[in-house]
Amino acid sequence: MSNGTKGHGEGKLQFRAFWSLVLALTLPRINVKICSEETIREILQRYLPYNAHAGSYTWKYNGINLDMDKTLADNGIEDCDEQFFSLRIDERQFLCALHVYFNDDLTEA
Repeated sequence: MSNGTKGHGEGKLQFRAFWSLVLALTLPRINVKICSEETIREILQRYLPYNAHAGSYTWKYNGINLDMDKTLADNGIEDCDEQFFSLRIDERQFLCALHVYFNDDLTEA
């Protein structure tokens, strides 16, 4: 995915928006640009350099556990890009957040 295509070059990924990944225990934020086609598990893979144990954490949005094998849309998370555009809000000034919760299980690293 580093070249902006998925799989065997079937097409370009659609960038959705900047999102903030928040580690709930210590509250550091990592800002990432997420593609509409990416599953939460794929986002997790890009987050691992920041936290090698992230695979054993619980990922949530608005307090609801996310299905790691689904995209944001498939998890019921609305795309706010159009609303931001119509209100002329810079997508980097207001970031939606996915919260990453510590499970007290550091078995994955």
